[in-house]
Amino acid sequence: MSHKKILLISVPEPPPKDEGILVTECLLDWINGRNDINPEIKEKAIRLIQARDNYGFQKYGQHLRTGDGRDDIEDAAQEIGDAMQYVMKAILNNRNTKPIADMVNVLVLLLSR
Repeated sequence: MSHKKILLISVPEPPPKDEGILVTECLLDWINGRNDINPEIKEKAIRLIQARDNYGFQKYGQHLRTGDGRDDIEDAAQEIGDAMQYVMKAILNNRNTKPIADMVNVLVLLLSR
């Protein structure tokens, strides 16, 4: 899929198609193969990913796939925009954001693969 410029507004994506490689399996394999992630953080990341995969299956009736017809970069950018707002909300509410920082560190490793 060619990637258009990331939009600065939220644009709805079409419903996903049930085509392509299962993303969650690949991501879990990648995490499990890493020796540079603290085992406790690794386990938390795995549980989070499995929970989100289950949620997506309940919502869409399928697991995340590479050929689902949605723009993966746009979806990720929108989710990151939401995450930044939730983190700011947590900071303003004087919450401990270390658990989020731990997951962001795993994401940074993935992005630097």
